[in-house]
Amino acid sequence: GSRIIVNRSRGAGQKIRSPSKTKDGRAGLRRLKEVPSLKEFLHRQNVMHQYRGFFRAVNQINDEKFRAQARNEIRQSYAPLKNESDVFAISMAIKEVSVPG
Repeated sequence: GSRIIVNRSRGAGQKIRSPSKTKDGRAGLRRLKEVPSLKEFLHRQNVMHQYRGFFRAVNQINDEKFRAQARNEIRQSYAPLKNESDVFAISMAIKEVSVPG
């Protein structure tokens, strides 16, 4: 016949942990924030691509002081818009940064 295997590793009275729950009782969705639309997601990807591209370009600078200054300037120019959610404001910031001269 068939055998039944019993797990005896837990002591008497111990409970099995359930997944973490949010305040409203939903399980496992604590870290999930509002899901962005496709347009917002692509906007974010564009901004991140531009940001990383600037840092790659800065790495080509030989002078360490000037390189550090350029990195700080990049960070400072992006920091105020880090939590921006208005698509128009993000678009304007991208255009402002990417226009040469």
